[in-house]
Order: sequence, then C-alpha cells, then structure tokens
Amino acid sequence: MDRGARGVGEGMDMTAIEAATEAATESAIESAIESEVDTAVAQFRAELAANAAIGSAEAAELEDHLRAIIADQLATGAAAADAIATARGRLGAPAALAAECTRVRTAFGARLGPSRTWAAAAIFAATWAYAAWIWLPRIGVVSHVGAELGLGLILMPGLVIGRTWPRAILFGTAIVLATTATAWMAVWDHRPGTTDALLITGYAAAAVLLAPLSARELTPAGWSLVAWSIAYFGATNAGLLAYNPEFRIAVPGSSLTLGELLPIAVLAGIWLAALGTVLRARWGAVIGLVTAALLVVTLIGIATIHSTRTMTINAPYHEFVIAMTAIACVAAIAAPLLAWRDSRRGLGEPRSLLVA
Repeated sequence: MDRGARGVGEGMDMTAIEAATEAATESAIESAIESEVDTAVAQFRAELAANAAIGSAEAAELEDHLRAIIADQLATGAAAADAIATARGRLGAPAALAAECTRVRTAFGARLGPSRTWAAAAIFAATWAYAAWIWLPRIGVVSHVGAELGLGLILMPGLVIGRTWPRAILFGTAIVLATTATAWMAVWDHRPGTTDALLITGYAAAAVLLAPLSARELTPAGWSLVAWSIAYFGATNAGLLAYNPEFRIAVPGSSLTLGELLPIAVLAGIWLAALGTVLRARWGAVIGLVTAALLVVTLIGIATIHSTRTMTINAPYHEFVIAMTAIACVAAIAAPLLAWRDSRRGLGEPRSLLVA
C-alpha cells in the first residue's frame, strides 16, 4: 500500500476512534445525568413521604411534574444540578406540597364536605344509639356488637374532623347493613315495621352521603377498607360453621372446637388486617391474605352442612349465610391486594391514624 492510501486509512481509523470515543463520552454523561436526576427524584419523594401520609398516585403525579421541568431545563443546555434546583423551586417545598395534597386528598381518598360529613355522622349516631339500646342489654358489652359500637366511638369523631379512613370504613358498613337488612327480611318474608324501614333508609342514605362521586375519589387503600367492612359483616354469620360435625374437632389448649374457633379467628383477622391497612403496613395485607384463606375454608364448611336426624338447618337461612360468607370471601381476597401497593414495611405509618 502506498503512503497516500495508508494515510487515508489511518485518517479513517482516527475518525472512527474519535467518533466512538465521543459516543462513549456522551453516553457516560447521559448516564451520569440520569443517575443524578433519579437520585434527586428519590430524595424528593422521600421528603414528600416524610411530611405527610401522601398516596402513591399523588406522589407519582408530582414526580412526573418534577421530571418534566428537569427535562425542559436540560433541553436548554442547563447543567443537571441547575435543572434540578430550578424544578424544585418551581414545584415548591416538599413539605408544602405534601400538606396541600393531604388537605384535599389523603392516602385513602378525598375529604368529604362538611354538610355530607355531618349528615352521615348524624345518621350513624342515631342508628348506633338504637342498636346499643336494643342489643347491649341482651348480649352484653363483651360481644361483637359491643366491639362494633366501640369502634364506632372512634370512627365517628374521626369522620367529623375530616379523616378519610373512617369514611371508607363507614361507607362499606352502610352498604352492607342496608343490603343485608333488606335481604334478611326477604329471606324470612318479613314485612318491615316503621323502625326497620327507618334503619334501612338511614343506612342507605348514609351510603349515598359517603359514596365517592367517582372510583378515583378513593385510593386503592381506601377501597381496601371498604372491602374489609363488607368482609367483616359478611363473616359475622359464619358461626353457623360450629354445626358442621366435621369441624367439631377439639383445639389443643382451648375449650372451643375448630368450628367455633375458626369464625372468631376470621373476625379477629379482619380487624387486624383493617388496622394494618389504616397504618399502611404490609403486615396488614399479609394477615389479610391468611384471613381470606381461613374464610374460604369456613365457606366450604358452611356450604357442606346438611340437616340430620338430630339437627335441622333452615334452608333459606343456610342459603343466606352461604351467600354472605361468599361475599365476605371475595371482599377479603380483594382487600389485601388493593392495600399492597401503598403498604410499607415495618410498622407502617402510625401518623395515618391522625392525618389521613
């Protein structure tokens, strides 16, 4: 090869090397900028989470805004640090943003207006006062009714002061009480009296007042609490399992049989799982999945009960309990799956009880 051809070849090799080097340099710079931006965004989200119980949807929306501003600044030739500083300055301090988000919408959904809040609270106060007057003298305070009324003493003030997790629980409660009371009367062919009609109307009205105007008005965690309310009241009739001979198995260390203990464990599991959801703790979802499995076993046991020479099962009541337990199963399976996305490791977010 002559000297001229060799020079051209060497020049082409040098150009290719320079191009490759330039491309590698640009790629390294882009990777460094991307890493710096990701670190800044992660810090921004951590600051948001540290200041309020903000939901993942709101945090993701703010992150999108932050990234969009950074991208615009980078496109104008700004350095990554300057672009990040400008974006944070335009969005505002994370503490102020988180406070504004939780003022309107919390980790469980949007806050109700005062008129709907007070109307729903008044209805629940009246119906629960009636329930206390009717049931507590009969079955005592240490009962599932006493526990439900005690929970009501927590939920009612929480609703009034604008917390959203009580709204979700009470919405589910109102739905299930209105529908089950109506179904119960249909099963027994019972013509409702004035008091029954007022109770059903009251629960239906409370459900309407607490209902979200769109599905997105409640977050997945909020809908999880709705589902847990439905699961709880659907499972309150699961005590029928005790009449299944196959579940009359002695439980070591307990005076109760498996058929008596399993419904109690299910109700307790629902309470714990709902508490974990309010705390946005992942252990709540885990307990919820275990509880859902126990409910499925309970449903199978109830469905396989049949009348014998010594025991007669009322067919309409049996079908009613099967239907309610099946609804509870579906709700108990859905609830932890809905709550998982916003759940946290460890104890969760205890401040959610006060601010969400």
